[in-house]
Amino acid sequence: MNQWNLNDCRLQDIKHEPITEEQIDEMIALAGSAEALFSKRARKYKELGLKDKTLND
Repeated sequence: MNQWNLNDCRLQDIKHEPITEEQIDEMIALAGSAEALFSKRARKYKELGLKDKTLND
């Protein structure tokens, strides 16, 4: 992580401070799509059948 410039980043404990809708929109813009934010290898992703769906913003 030292190779990236993380001066503008801060840690957020999402269990105590949930992610806001604005933060999600910003992450989607940075990632290029909502689908890019999900780990397709995650168990929950597969259990919900998301691997078979097209995720929209």
